[in-house]
Amino acid sequence: MTNPSDATPASFEPTAPEPTTDGSARSHRRRWPLVAGAAAAALAVTGAGMAYGEVHKTVTLDVDGNVQTVSTTASSVDDLLEAQGVVLDDRDLVAPGGDAALTEGSDVVVRTGKEITVAVDGEQSDTWVTALDTDEALDGLAARGDDVAIVASRSGDRATLPLGVDTDGPVAVVHDGTTDIVQGGDDVQGVLADADVTLDEDDRVHVTDAKAKDVAKGVTQAAKKAAKRSQDGTTVENVTAGSQDAEDSDGAKAAVEAPQVAVVVERVETKKVTKTSVVEHKTRTRTDDDRYADLDTKVAREGKDGERTKVFRVTTVDGEV
Repeated sequence: MTNPSDATPASFEPTAPEPTTDGSARSHRRRWPLVAGAAAAALAVTGAGMAYGEVHKTVTLDVDGNVQTVSTTASSVDDLLEAQGVVLDDRDLVAPGGDAALTEGSDVVVRTGKEITVAVDGEQSDTWVTALDTDEALDGLAARGDDVAIVASRSGDRATLPLGVDTDGPVAVVHDGTTDIVQGGDDVQGVLADADVTLDEDDRVHVTDAKAKDVAKGVTQAAKKAAKRSQDGTTVENVTAGSQDAEDSDGAKAAVEAPQVAVVVERVETKKVTKTSVVEHKTRTRTDDDRYADLDTKVAREGKDGERTKVFRVTTVDGEV
């Protein structure tokens, strides 16, 4: 868990199932629930067996998407979390509230705060979210602007994010002038590996909405190709937009759903460029008292043009300076 601060994490409402290309409903994992308070009626009971039945209960605990069924005697949400070793801070969210009473079949959902770097119209800043993945986080950040991206941290040849990419469906990977569609996952580095993308230390990686104007065309082409190959009865591990064909993979699941997010890789190169320019020499005339005034001028020393060398550090992103 993270240290408390005055920042308040954004919360995210549940998302309705989305249609797939074949018309079926897209199944989503457990999102942040809308919890309605319920008043429990007091019951008069007798006997040790009945008393135990009221105290001992089975509840569902969901901590950042890790769902488990817990048999507990805890009477409140706070008691349950303490018994399970779940420690919260001010940036985390829990539903229902910590003082809510537990009953048989209760659902308790915990979402921990995660700090991410967000780029909005090219300007970067850090913020906290309680989303499970970038798909959910981008939904919550959409109000900040039309061009919103989540920037991955870089270390050597690896890219990392504190939250998953999209575990509900396929992910588009935009790189080197092509778009691949691969199965989603929790780890951005794993998604890049599935698309056979390697990074060097200068490359930039960010995650954006698959409908963003800079990536939408390539994502749509790749998704259509994936759907067509699936209808033809073939299976593919990934599909590349911009290539004539995609390699089949035995037993691999065809990517037929439209990706909701795109992982964008920007190739960055920095090199030194040397530019040399001519520096014209200057002429200075002076009077020599030892020469007669009617004599022609005399060149004491021939001038010579010089050279000025400047070294520029030029950075290109996907070939653009």
